[in-house]
Amino acid sequence: MENKSLSGLFIGLFGKFLYAGLVVIFPMFLNGCEGPVPTDLDRAAKVVRYMSRKDVMQTTTFFRKHPNGKPSDFVEWFLSEEGRSQWPASLSNADSNPEVRKEAYERNAPIVPRNMIFLAHNRDRKQGRQLVVRAEDSRNLIIVEGYGDPNTLPDLHREWKLPQISND
Repeated sequence: MENKSLSGLFIGLFGKFLYAGLVVIFPMFLNGCEGPVPTDLDRAAKVVRYMSRKDVMQTTTFFRKHPNGKPSDFVEWFLSEEGRSQWPASLSNADSNPEVRKEAYERNAPIVPRNMIFLAHNRDRKQGRQLVVRAEDSRNLIIVEGYGDPNTLPDLHREWKLPQISND
């Protein structure tokens, strides 16, 4: 009889521990997850990620203008007229244009989504769907936040280090 009560106690304690773990840890895990991201915001973030890849940056004017480029330099350049002219293909209806899709596939490049507003540093609560691109130089990070509705929390948040090009 004593074995049954010890095993019952063990199972009861284990169950409470498991429950407490799920109640405390699982929400923390979910908080770190992005959740479902609208396709256009994902594509917009991929455009920034693509343009900040080391192999792509070496083919652009970014490092010629900013040999020791910091993330803040990248954001300024990326959203400038010069930087925008070097973005991957974009058409008002790029998804249905087979040539644009073929070129993007061959270059392993994303297609810039239509009707997406790219902004530096801060969201504009009066604009529509938007991707905010900002920098954190102290950690060498490019940070993007995508808003389906700029008056709510971001639907997308991603960050990555800006690669450095050596002058060797």
